[in-house]
Amino acid sequence: MIDDNKLIKTIFAEAVEMTIRLETYLYSSFSNLEGRSAKILENYYLNGTIKVLKEKLEKNWRYYKIKTNSNNSLSSNATNRLFKGIYNVFSNLKWANMRIDFLKNISIRPEIYLLQNDIIKCFKGNFLNFNISLKNEYNYEECLEDLNQTISGENIENSTIILLFIPQIEINNPLMWTHLAHEITHAYEELNNILKEIRREFGKEIEGIHQERLFEYWGREILADVVGLRLFDLGYYISFILFSIRAGDMITKCENHPPHLERIEIMKDLLYKEFRDIREFPNIKNIIDDYRDIAKRYADLEKTNVNIHQHYIRNEVNPEERRNIENAMEKLIENGILKKISEIGNIKLGNFIKCIFIKDFNKLNKLKTELKNGFIISSSRKDLNSSIFDKIDNIRTNQEVYDLFNYIREEPNSVFEIINAGWLYRTENHLGNFENYFINNESFEKGYNDYKNHILKYDDILLKSIENSELHRFFIELGDLGG
Repeated sequence: MIDDNKLIKTIFAEAVEMTIRLETYLYSSFSNLEGRSAKILENYYLNGTIKVLKEKLEKNWRYYKIKTNSNNSLSSNATNRLFKGIYNVFSNLKWANMRIDFLKNISIRPEIYLLQNDIIKCFKGNFLNFNISLKNEYNYEECLEDLNQTISGENIENSTIILLFIPQIEINNPLMWTHLAHEITHAYEELNNILKEIRREFGKEIEGIHQERLFEYWGREILADVVGLRLFDLGYYISFILFSIRAGDMITKCENHPPHLERIEIMKDLLYKEFRDIREFPNIKNIIDDYRDIAKRYADLEKTNVNIHQHYIRNEVNPEERRNIENAMEKLIENGILKKISEIGNIKLGNFIKCIFIKDFNKLNKLKTELKNGFIISSSRKDLNSSIFDKIDNIRTNQEVYDLFNYIREEPNSVFEIINAGWLYRTENHLGNFENYFINNESFEKGYNDYKNHILKYDDILLKSIENSELHRFFIELGDLGG
C-alpha cells in the first residue's frame, strides 16, 4: 500500500502543475486580445484568479513542510487536512477553467492533429471527418455532429463530423493527449456497433432495463479504455489515474460512466495479462502497482473528507427507480460484468484495430534515458551487431558504403513510443523533481517558477520529438532519407 506522504506529494504536484498550465494558457491567450477590456481581463485573471490559487498552494506548501517529520512521514490528521486543502485547489481550478470560455480562436497545435491521424490509422475501415476543439471544463468529450442540421439551408455532402474536445489547459501537454484514443473509439464503436456484438456473449447475465442501459453506457467506456491501453498501454493507464485526481472524482457511479477506481482495477488486470514478461522489468511493474495504490488511497480519502455523492443519478428519477438503478450498478460490478467486457472486447477489437500492446520495454527504457538527459527522442538507431563491424572492415566499393547505411540508419519513433517514454520518464522522476524544484525550495515563489520552467521544458522536448518524427517519416516516404 502506498504511504500517505507519497500520495500527498503526488496530488500536490498535480495541483501545482494544473495551476502552472492555467497560468501559461492565460498568458499565451491574452496576447491575442487587444484594448482596454483585454487589460481588465488580464488583471482580473492573472493578478486575481492565479494569485488566489498560488496563495492556496503556498498555504498547503508551508503546512506540508511543517508537518513532515524527520522520518518523512505524515500523521493521519495532517494527511486529511492536506488532502482537503489540495482538493479545494482542484475545485477552484475547475471553476477558473469554466470562467475563461471567452477566449476564442485559440489555434490547435499541429502535433495534436498528428497524434489524431496516427490514432485513426490504427482503426480498420473508413472514418468520418474529425475536428478538435478546446473545452473550458476539465474533461475530454466526443460527439457526432450533422452540419446539415447545424447550418440552416445548407446541403453538405458527407456532412457528419466528429467533434473531439480536450481541456484547454492541456493544449501544450502531449502526455494528456492519450485520452483522444478513448474519445475516437467512442465514435468508431458507435459507427460499427461493436458493443452489440459483445452483448451476445452475455446472454441472460444482463437482466432488466436498468442493467441493459448500464451495459450500453458503461460498456462503451470499458471498450474505449481497452483501446487506450492497446495504443498507449502504460501512458493511458497513468494519464487516466491522474485525470481522475485532477477531475476530483475517483468513486462516483453515474449512469453514463462506471466509477473510475473500478476502471483502473480492470486496466491494471489487463496490463498484467498482456505483459506476460513484465516481471523482467521491475520498474514498469512497480509503476503499475504504485499508481493503482495511489488511486485506491485517494478513493479512501475522498470518501472520508469530501462530501461527494457515490451515486450520481438524474434528478427527475423517482426514489424507487433510483434504488433500481443503484442496485443494477452494484450488480454489474459485483458480478464482474465490466471485467468480462474488457476481456471479450480486447479479443474482438482485434478485428477492428490494427495496433497491439507495446511490449518493447528495452526500447522504452532507452528513450526514457535520452529524455532524462534532455535529448529529443524523435528517432532511434538500430542496435549494431558484430556482423556490421565485419562489413565495415571489408568495404571495397562505394555501393557497399551506401548499402551499409541501411544497417545504421535511424528510424523515426512512433508518437505512441514518444508519449510512453515521456510517461515513463515522468513517473520515475516526477516526485523527485517536485521535491527538488518545489518542496525543498526556501522560497515558494522561486520553487513554483523553477518547477514551472522544468515542466514547460519537457513539454517542449516532447512536442519537438513528435514534430521531428513526423518530418523524418515524411522524408523517408520521399526517398530522401535512408530507406
